[in-house]
Amino acid sequence: MEKLSNKQLTLSIFILFTSLFLINPYALAYQVQPMSAEIKPVGKQSQYSLRVDNTDSFPVSLEFIPWLVTQDEFGKNTLSPADNDLLVIPMTAVVQPGKSQTIMVRYLGEPVIEQSQTYSIEINQVTVAMEDVSASELGIAFNFKTMLNVTPDDSKAELNAKSFQSHGDTWNIEVVNSGNRFAKITEMEWVVSDGNHSVTLDRDNIKNFVVGKMVMPNASRIFTVSQIDKIDMGNASVKIKWLQQ
Repeated sequence: MEKLSNKQLTLSIFILFTSLFLINPYALAYQVQPMSAEIKPVGKQSQYSLRVDNTDSFPVSLEFIPWLVTQDEFGKNTLSPADNDLLVIPMTAVVQPGKSQTIMVRYLGEPVIEQSQTYSIEINQVTVAMEDVSASELGIAFNFKTMLNVTPDDSKAELNAKSFQSHGDTWNIEVVNSGNRFAKITEMEWVVSDGNHSVTLDRDNIKNFVVGKMVMPNASRIFTVSQIDKIDMGNASVKIKWLQQ
């Protein structure tokens, strides 16, 4: 029997693993909930818990890293260390097969903030060695980034469409948030009109037309919008309503 090279072996295992993952989403070594959360800067609501479930047959070693998230107008995130703002307990954990681990996250930053702040808890799995694969070791690790928003009381988003720019079959629409709270795309209602026809994009269908997830407070975000039936995008206007939670 012809012996596979290390490169061929790695490729074969990758294809096998990918096939298993596509067939069964529970092929992931562990699951994390919730993937997004919102807390307050002070009081009982200034902390929350993450839960990690080990769905695999071997222990998983994890580390938890807090980041401050900033975003440019195109939605590109920049991460900065947030150890002074967020307390994460524990910072590392080994979760046994079929067991769960609770991670407490508490905000320790400024008690008075003028606008919402976005953070991410990065969950990294320590590389797992597959000892039974011929004399070689292959590491497969699963990493997650969860989102956390810290919002002051009575904060709100104020959204307006500022400019349109055509790009073939799509349009770039700049949305300005002059409020002090972030706004997710699923928290918006867009009314697109060309003077003859009007279409409402709500939280149920907006993702079918608009590419992008959120706009930060006191910032602008350029969203890519696909062609909408019956709407002349060259003469269109957009009114955006924030669907207060």
